Amino acid sequence: MQSAHASLLEYYYQFNLASKQEEQLQEIGYIATVTAISTAISIGVGFGIGKIVGIANKYLGNLVKLPDLSGVAGIQSVPKVQQFLHGVSVYLMQASLSLSGIG
Repeated sequence: MQSAHASLLEYYYQFNLASKQEEQLQEIGYIATVTAISTAISIGVGFGIGKIVGIANKYLGNLVKLPDLSGVAGIQSVPKVQQFLHGVSVYLMQASLSLSGIG
């Protein structure tokens, strides 16, 4: 009787472990999928906005004068601003991946 009881308890224990591991794997898959989809959407939107701004600058550049950013808060040139924004976006992407448990 005791060996049957011990066998049932062992089976139940193994079943619980396997269930919890399967649930964790499903959560990881969900997080990875949502992160990949949201990243793709963000990249697509950013690329689209960049294209729209590029076209607008090309055709409306003579009509609209963009402000000169030199000297504002230590900014020397537009490439430095772009480099800074790129660094921020890379940092945010890495933070997102590490919080989701992927990175």
